[in-house]
Amino acid sequence: VRCLTKIRVQILASAFIKEKKAMSTISTAGHYRIASSSARTALLFRKFIEQRMLMAGIKDIVPAHGDVLAILFQRGRASMSELAQQSGRTKATTTVLIDKLVKTGYAKRCVNATDARSTLIELTDKGRSLEPLFEEISCAMDDMIEQTLGKEKADALQDALARLIVAFS
Repeated sequence: VRCLTKIRVQILASAFIKEKKAMSTISTAGHYRIASSSARTALLFRKFIEQRMLMAGIKDIVPAHGDVLAILFQRGRASMSELAQQSGRTKATTTVLIDKLVKTGYAKRCVNATDARSTLIELTDKGRSLEPLFEEISCAMDDMIEQTLGKEKADALQDALARLIVAFS
């Protein structure tokens, strides 16, 4: 089931043509080509997410909050250590991200009934209300990737990226 129509994906893709042309000036020669392409792709993904969030009126958080939010969308609540581990970030970085989510009203800290030494993080109603938007953005990105590469290559890319994450972790 497609998350977006092909027309909508084409509209989203056209918004990035200028960005892609600007990014193509960065050299990908030699042994840096995979690292460079990966960095450029990550930058474009982040900009895509930022633009979609701004279009939806979300201005008080950034795409970096997405990993933490995705974990909380699935689990409901988690400790800081669990969020850091599952998001692949340090505890210090995770703390900064959570502090911002709490300050902006998307999350709250709760007492851990089974371990008084740790605090659980839980989404508020405002935080849970972001899930459809984040799902829409994710589907739009997946659709654009699949439209660009084809389903088989998109699946192969997902597998390759998962392997690289394991290899570099």
